[in-house]
Amino acid sequence: SALLSLLELKLKDHCFDQLRTKEQLGYVASCVTHRFDNVISFQVIIQSANYDPDYLRERADAFVRTSASRIIKSLESNRSDFETLKKSTHDQLTKRYLSLQSASDSYWGEIESGEYQFNRSSQIAIALDDLVAGDLIDFYRDRFRRRLVVELYGAGRNITESGSDESKILTLSDL
Repeated sequence: SALLSLLELKLKDHCFDQLRTKEQLGYVASCVTHRFDNVISFQVIIQSANYDPDYLRERADAFVRTSASRIIKSLESNRSDFETLKKSTHDQLTKRYLSLQSASDSYWGEIESGEYQFNRSSQIAIALDDLVAGDLIDFYRDRFRRRLVVELYGAGRNITESGSDESKILTLSDL
């Protein structure tokens, strides 16, 4: 969780800049960490009316691959970058809630998950202290290659028009 928090902070602005501003893939382009039922994930989200899901998936994969490679090279050549990233992430995790709504959302998220770790952000911030740059590099190389792709099609779009491999498509309807 601490490692994903580091990656999210490092990639968030770059994701928007690259996928939304430069490549103009869609109105929504972001990357976030997400926790659901004790599973922590890193998500690249692109919403577009102009490009098919296969192309968006290809661009998301390229973004993750090139951005992470750039980060790793930066960390290997300049270890002080990692300390700066750790401090920024620590500050982000320990900042006070800016509104009652954000505090409420955080607390209700813990209640709904059944984990009741109301100090989760503080725990992650403490875990950052023990990390070194090599941990983030190893994490990316060992674990960041697995993925689950979810493609949502708007009404009137035929899935088979996208060119996706039909043997890998599971269609859920009438939910």
